[in-house]
This record gives sequence, structure tokens and C-alpha cells, in this order.
Amino acid sequence: MEQEIFIKKLGKRITKVREDKKLTQSELARLMKLPRQNIYRLETGTVNPKAHTIYELARVMKVDVGELMKV
Repeated sequence: MEQEIFIKKLGKRITKVREDKKLTQSELARLMKLPRQNIYRLETGTVNPKAHTIYELARVMKVDVGELMKV
């Protein structure tokens, strides 16, 4: 249960950072070379992202991994 809550909070954090960077889900997906649906799933907390995915999100959005992990 705690893991599900963390993943949902992480998704909300990814959304906030993306919006702060003025990126749409489609733009972020293009930069990540992923389908837009994958970004949607990350942001809604329906998937548990791998460490590599979190690293790539941070790199593409030009923030520290710690910034994404502030939940």
C-alpha cells in the first residue's frame, strides 16, 4: 500500500516538473522517445518506473533526480 502511495505522489511530482518546464505530455514523450501513453501512465501512477526511467526523465527535463523524488 505504501508503495502505491509513493508511486502516485511520484507521478504528481513528474507532472508538476513537466508543467513547470512548459512541456506537454506529447513533447516529453518525444524527447524520451516513448509513446505519450507511457508518460500518462507515469504521471497517473499506474506504473512503477524503473530507476533508469526516472534518471532519463530528470535528464530530459534538466533537473536533478532528487528534484523528481521530492514526494
